[in-house]
Amino acid sequence: MSDGMYIDFDQAAFRKFKVNKRQFRDRVLTKASEGLKDSAARIVAGAKTRLKDNGSVATGMLRNSGSVRPQVDGTVDAGFYAEYAYWVEYGRKAGGMPPVKLIAEWVRKRHISSDESEIESIAFAIAKNIAANGTKAKPFLTPSYEENKARIDELMQKAINEVAENYNGK
Repeated sequence: MSDGMYIDFDQAAFRKFKVNKRQFRDRVLTKASEGLKDSAARIVAGAKTRLKDNGSVATGMLRNSGSVRPQVDGTVDAGFYAEYAYWVEYGRKAGGMPPVKLIAEWVRKRHISSDESEIESIAFAIAKNIAANGTKAKPFLTPSYEENKARIDELMQKAINEVAENYNGK
């Protein structure tokens, strides 16, 4: 009795292809990740310069909170993590009191007073004024992102091209 007719394909070549494909993908992702981190660092650096240029550096807390944070999924966050960063970027409408403790720190850094009870009073008065009148937006992060976003796409494409040109499957 006959088992039919068949051809046994060599699977070693297919296994090698799968390994090469995985290595290629990993190299592209590594290069792309480096590009994202570089872009994020440029965005944060540009935003820090804007903070200084638009007069938003008093205590340095906001400026120093700027950082690049790589995420588990391969993305990268570029941001400012001081709790009032949003209000500097977008301004604040009248209504609702801002945190007096942050304003008190600003008063201390500006050496407006050295008397603690006076510092608290000044901070409270400033907070009331902000609650009544709001604050003007002083964008710093969004303009820096807008300035750099085209470069992000360029870096991703460059990473893919660089790996493709230099990859020989070994």
